[in-house]
Amino acid sequence: MVEYSRAEQARVAEEVTALLEGAVIGEWLADYAVLREQVRACSILDRTLTHRA
Repeated sequence: MVEYSRAEQARVAEEVTALLEGAVIGEWLADYAVLREQVRACSILDRTLTHRA
């Protein structure tokens, strides 16, 4: 999974804020954020279960 710097995250936040209200890309980015969090959670769970074996 790609890690983004704080500077990149801040720039993206500014760009998303500048989008027209109701722009579909904003919804897609929100969905992507949820997916990234789910992948992160699965990765942590996998490492936890792997180390128990």
